[in-house]
Amino acid sequence: MALKRTESAPGRAASGTDDSARGINARLAEAAARGETLEVILVLRGKVRVARGSDRWRIREAGGRVLTFRATTVVAATPVSSARAESARAETSSRLAGRARV
Repeated sequence: MALKRTESAPGRAASGTDDSARGINARLAEAAARGETLEVILVLRGKVRVARGSDRWRIREAGGRVLTFRATTVVAATPVSSARAESARAETSSRLAGRARV
């Protein structure tokens, strides 16, 4: 399935998910090598709760990973429909099923 080319940043174009991921990896590597400070926007999907004794929040992703963050870093918070949440859980479960546990 071909995706429409879109401008991802001035002078940079992304033609699909793989190309976009390669471009992001290259940009992050370039910034790390130069010691640049970046503003990175992530999309996380999971259940949130406040972290005890802290001004931070925790989000548990479908795969069980927990990340913490401050409310000041949030750009938007959007509810996920039950069907979309179930689809994400099924996708994560199928990915984890392929991994051997030690």
